[in-house]
Amino acid sequence: MVCDFLKNTRTTFFPKLDPHRVGIGILRRIAKPSLIDQDKGSLCGPSALMFSYASDKPGHYARFAIDLYQKGQANLGRLLIKPGKDVRNYTPPWSLDHVDWLTCASIRDSENWFLDFDDTGKISDLAGVTMPSEMEQWFRKAGYRDVRENTNISRFNKGIDDVNEANTLLDRGYRVCLFISANMTDYDDQSDKGSAFTMHWVVLREKIQVVNGYVKAKVFSWGNGEYEIPHANKAGAAKPLATKDFLMNFYGYVAAKA
Repeated sequence: MVCDFLKNTRTTFFPKLDPHRVGIGILRRIAKPSLIDQDKGSLCGPSALMFSYASDKPGHYARFAIDLYQKGQANLGRLLIKPGKDVRNYTPPWSLDHVDWLTCASIRDSENWFLDFDDTGKISDLAGVTMPSEMEQWFRKAGYRDVRENTNISRFNKGIDDVNEANTLLDRGYRVCLFISANMTDYDDQSDKGSAFTMHWVVLREKIQVVNGYVKAKVFSWGNGEYEIPHANKAGAAKPLATKDFLMNFYGYVAAKA
């Protein structure tokens, strides 16, 4: 399917995207879905969805990306994605792969009923936020089963029982997307209290470990399928993340069965 696309790349509704970069990007993500990377764009929700979709349904992922490029709209299961002209005519920064802009920005823009998402800068941060109810509906309409949403926006954090539930679902073969503060993914502010402006989606890759009052986790985020929390700094140094600090920045999860 992708090779046929690469042989005939003349038709597009995304004139600023290089068709060969798109095609090669699709092939690479079929082989390794964790390459999906939002870069500096506020696209963590769509990225978590696309990582799951490309992992569980690679053929459907390829068809979705190709239809978007060639037709300007595409179905993600029962979810019709039809991005606006600003997204379709945007030139992504060099660090953002064309296929990730094509898929992730299209999902975010198509689903924004109030704010328009059309770039990767601060101006689109609010438009790019994915709320738990949206994530739940995306997975449900994309064809996933037994979709569960267990978050609490008003209280801003969950408890150890919710961590255990997420681990149990992961063991049972569910895709588990954690809703957290991005603070805990960074060495310098991993124990700082989060806010609405640091809400971030990651995909759980291994069970969350809680040992002697400290937490370790391995997740998908920012093009890395083995992103470690707590995360080391550039010098390779890491500091323990206390359970209370993890829970302060853990807002729950959305889980779904492929």
